[in-house]
Amino acid sequence: KYYSFKQKKQNILSGLSGQYSNRLYALKTIRKHRIFENDEYECIRNERDILILSRQCSFIYQIHAVFHDLERVYFLLEYAPCGCFYRFLYRVGKGFNEECIQWFSGQILCALRFLHSKLIVTRKNLV
Repeated sequence: KYYSFKQKKQNILSGLSGQYSNRLYALKTIRKHRIFENDEYECIRNERDILILSRQCSFIYQIHAVFHDLERVYFLLEYAPCGCFYRFLYRVGKGFNEECIQWFSGQILCALRFLHSKLIVTRKNLV
């Protein structure tokens, strides 16, 4: 059964009320025709599966829900106040000190360690 975006959004957000009511969320929207035009169905499905599996890891942003309507697929995600890491690096430029670099490196290493433990990231698929 398909719901309108407004109905589905209200159902999802009402389900997140209570302890989550003061949190911010990001909504990733993907147009279905682009998924099929670019043959990205498997990629999007893998992203969803990996994000769901990664709920066990605090170093990877969390997914709260996945839903779709006739035109789009939606991922309701944990809000990242600085946005994409790449954009953050671009904005900061060369303004990192050694302590900041160590902190970010540690965060990335912990996320990669988790993904490696789940056989998502291995030497074989990095080559």
